[in-house]
Amino acid sequence: MRKVRRIYEITQEINFISPQKEMFKTGKSVPDRIVSIVKAYIRPIIRGKEVKADDIYATNVNRKYCTCQGIVTNFKRKGRAGKHEGQRMIIAKELRKERVTRMEGSFGTEKQHYSLDKKIKAKTELNEILWIFFGVHAANTIQITKRLAQEDLLRKIA
Repeated sequence: MRKVRRIYEITQEINFISPQKEMFKTGKSVPDRIVSIVKAYIRPIIRGKEVKADDIYATNVNRKYCTCQGIVTNFKRKGRAGKHEGQRMIIAKELRKERVTRMEGSFGTEKQHYSLDKKIKAKTELNEILWIFFGVHAANTIQITKRLAQEDLLRKIA
């Protein structure tokens, strides 16, 4: 019964993909396109696009925290533009590009290190998400541990 259901699901996904394939051939953008028949929940990575996620984090509390910690952000300005707004926007654009490049590079490195680049053998979408979640958090833990060890070493030397 499971196999019959899976065959039906794959047939439905193929029927959904066929018009997408024709649209793609014409050079038109295919919204919400399916990348894999086996894992229909996977969607393509949007590369080179400006991420708007910063807007939701640009609260007054976060702005104040980042300022106190010396963290440079690309939050939208509040109030009137300064007299050097043109230069500030150019710098902000370059910072965004650099951040996206580093983040994508980091994801690629971590995918290779934790064998997530070849084939994730998780059978369900939830398991796959968990594998990636723990891989990213393990990588972050290693980075933090290395940073703390380096800071400790510098304190002992000083």
